[in-house]
Amino acid sequence: MKTNHLIMFFTGLYSKKAAIAHLTIIYLVFVVFILASIASYPGNYSILTNAISNLGNLDQNPFPGWLFFSIGLWILGPLVFPHYLYQYRALKAAQKYFATIFLVISVIICIGIIGVGMFSEVDQTFLEHVIFAVMAFGGLFFAGIISWIPLIIIAIREKARRKRLLLRGIVALMMLILVGTAVVTAWVYLSVKLNGVPESGLFSISFWEWMLFFAVGIHSFLLTAVINFRSV
Repeated sequence: MKTNHLIMFFTGLYSKKAAIAHLTIIYLVFVVFILASIASYPGNYSILTNAISNLGNLDQNPFPGWLFFSIGLWILGPLVFPHYLYQYRALKAAQKYFATIFLVISVIICIGIIGVGMFSEVDQTFLEHVIFAVMAFGGLFFAGIISWIPLIIIAIREKARRKRLLLRGIVALMMLILVGTAVVTAWVYLSVKLNGVPESGLFSISFWEWMLFFAVGIHSFLLTAVINFRSV
């Protein structure tokens, strides 16, 4: 019986309540390790001046700081995948093609997350770090965009009027958060790197990298909200 429950968990075959609990617990555990890494960081760590990867930098955040960061990623990467399977099944019921792409990208995301925890941004492993960071961050962004087609179909097909309006509102909010944050992040990055605009306060690449990180996390919760609120 316990084996069956484990199989159901690792394949994302659980209830709506369990899905929310699973995603919430995983993110909370990850946040705890991130906060532990920040607390261990020598000097002052600020999202206005420090990139996320600085937490895993062996030189900037010596033991045990970098290890807390890595452990958080090693936990998040494998354990978030069952939830992606849960999301995939719901998206597949609406649109199989885009749901399949979503699942493939989800695998890339999980590998990327684990890889970022394995390879620090120090000179010796900087290239590997960048590759896995692109897999994780880029994957989260593109998986979010790919999910919109099935989500729009879910919102359109919803028969209950109130639910239909709610689902459409959530999907629109998801698009606004993800695209809006990505556009501002890209604008700040190009302004600083290409036009030489000085970074100051909220006009910081590091700050908007963190904002994009928060945006994809919120997007995942809203995605689960849509597929949980829909009529089955």
